[in-house]
Amino acid sequence: MSIRLSVILALLFGFFTNSIAQNQTKSVKAHAHGVSTWSLAFDGKTGKLIVETPGESILGFEYEPKKKKDILKASANLQKFEQSIPNMVVIPSEYSCVWTKKTLDVLREENNKKHCEIEAEFEINCQKNLEGAEIKFYIQKYFPKFHSVNAEILFGNIQKSLPANRAGVSVFLK
Repeated sequence: MSIRLSVILALLFGFFTNSIAQNQTKSVKAHAHGVSTWSLAFDGKTGKLIVETPGESILGFEYEPKKKKDILKASANLQKFEQSIPNMVVIPSEYSCVWTKKTLDVLREENNKKHCEIEAEFEINCQKNLEGAEIKFYIQKYFPKFHSVNAEILFGNIQKSLPANRAGVSVFLK
């Protein structure tokens, strides 16, 4: 990843932790269910997506799963989320982009196991510069509990923010 992209991401997203263990305890931010932020930044052919959301949007619940049924559901939903990312944030196929999960963490407060949030980071490597590309969001098609999605996009000197609250919302990188 270029130094420029690293600097852009640090400025846009703040200093983000790269490796927080699954179910690690930390201070979970106050949040509203269904409300999340999807931050997407590109520098030419490389990019990064960072998702911050209440656990319910992906897991279907926020409490710490104890029953086998809940543990299996949480695991399956996390796997579905990871595998669905390229279908939820669609970059046209002519750019030949490859998505790589860097982190997908469930964060819980030490004193309150009834709430959690999920932080995910994905790296995107494309064969062509994305200038002019149309990116479409289909988040709710895969996870309907994402009711209010704030999509923040940074591409070079272009910065955009839009509500991706329904399937098919798009943005052009120009």
